[in-house]
Amino acid sequence: MASLGRILLASLLLLFLAETAYGGILLSSLPNTLDVFVAAQKPGQAGEDKLGAVWSLNNRSFPVGTDAAYKTVNLKLCYAPYYESTLDRHVPIASYFVRAYVNDSAGVLVAYGQSTGPKKDYNILEVEASSGSRKTIDICFGAFSVLFLVAFFVV
Repeated sequence: MASLGRILLASLLLLFLAETAYGGILLSSLPNTLDVFVAAQKPGQAGEDKLGAVWSLNNRSFPVGTDAAYKTVNLKLCYAPYYESTLDRHVPIASYFVRAYVNDSAGVLVAYGQSTGPKKDYNILEVEASSGSRKTIDICFGAFSVLFLVAFFVV
């Protein structure tokens, strides 16, 4: 019973440390001050195509000088669960959008912006999964299986 208590205490401590390391800043608490625009071919090929993004201050909603504390902007590719589709040749396509996180000079998140709306239902990027040669994969897997079987009976 004592070990269960220790596991519970360790779990709570890890959760507390994870929250502290993350900083405890929720996206909903940050102002959405950036407009993010993305240029990409549709659908893009995973691992091969490049993506261009541009951001600007949303002056329609925020007064001039809002960006005075902005030091760095980091872009992240975020999964958009709005929809997923499969092409006729059964290659999966996933949907993404770009989010920009703004840090001040101390590295604290102070604002964000994204290339889609709150419902993630427009300006969605489609990325097609990379597909290797199926025949090559089958040959390699078959050879590995035969070698493993021989090693099993020999050893």
